[in-house]
Amino acid sequence: MINLLPDQNESIDKVTEAMRRRVKYILLQGATGSGKSVMAGEIIRRSVAKEKNVWFVVPRRDLLRQMGEVFN
Repeated sequence: MINLLPDQNESIDKVTEAMRRRVKYILLQGATGSGKSVMAGEIIRRSVAKEKNVWFVVPRRDLLRQMGEVFN
């Protein structure tokens, strides 16, 4: 498991709260190198731990490879 920074945990908590409130559209935005892939991986890990179905869709194959490395 990856140790998250405090600001990453805060962002994940905000996204999680929005999902609980059933917000229809959620956008997590961050600068290059801010750990968006790691945060996405953690959100997915938490959802899977709760036995939720998860779809992760990316528009390009290079992003798919990158995220595969993060998830592994």
